[in-house]
Amino acid sequence: DQYPAFLWCKTHGPDWYLPSLNEMKEIHNDCVINALKVHGIHTPSLKNHWTSTEINSRFAYMISKANGQEKSAKEASALVRAVCEF
Repeated sequence: DQYPAFLWCKTHGPDWYLPSLNEMKEIHNDCVINALKVHGIHTPSLKNHWTSTEINSRFAYMISKANGQEKSAKEASALVRAVCEF
């Protein structure tokens, strides 16, 4: 219950995971977003999304299209976008 995003990924199979800071930067890249839209894939919004990149036990990175990367306390509210290797 403490890590619902991790549990979601685990439940959906071994190929699902939470992307790192660098992977989320690529997902938020305008070229990637436009390519995904062409194929009918929902793209990230301007809201903050957590990454799997931790700073320490209390802080992790989130990324936002509006502000770039930010560090934040893990208790902060943000969206999660799981990805699947293919």
